[in-house]
Amino acid sequence: MSNPDFPVVHITISASGSAAAIITGKAAGLLAAAIDAANHLDLNVTVWIEVTQPRMPLFVAEAFDRLAGYGAAIVLTHASWDGILCSHPPGRQLPRTFLERLAKASRTGKVWHPIAHRAVLGIDI
Repeated sequence: MSNPDFPVVHITISASGSAAAIITGKAAGLLAAAIDAANHLDLNVTVWIEVTQPRMPLFVAEAFDRLAGYGAAIVLTHASWDGILCSHPPGRQLPRTFLERLAKASRTGKVWHPIAHRAVLGIDI
């Protein structure tokens, strides 16, 4: 469920990516390009990245590194071995080192939290 004031583009990642895609950086580049394209759809769009596999793929953080200073509205949820982890409260938080990489690509204004079903403040680390 989204809010008309905060449209959501939902990207689901359910595979870790091939070794070739990771080594060449194509997986990170593809995700960064998708975030960039989604971010241009609407002024208040939130890009929800939902990782549905237990291990966080390395290319996700690498995509955030490519978008450092970009200011996209990104919310990430991860169905880990330890349950659902989120980039934004409420919910259990992702590891701080991962959040720091995400924060460099994200804006600090409000974003739509797809699990909480409400606007929350962006990451401010």
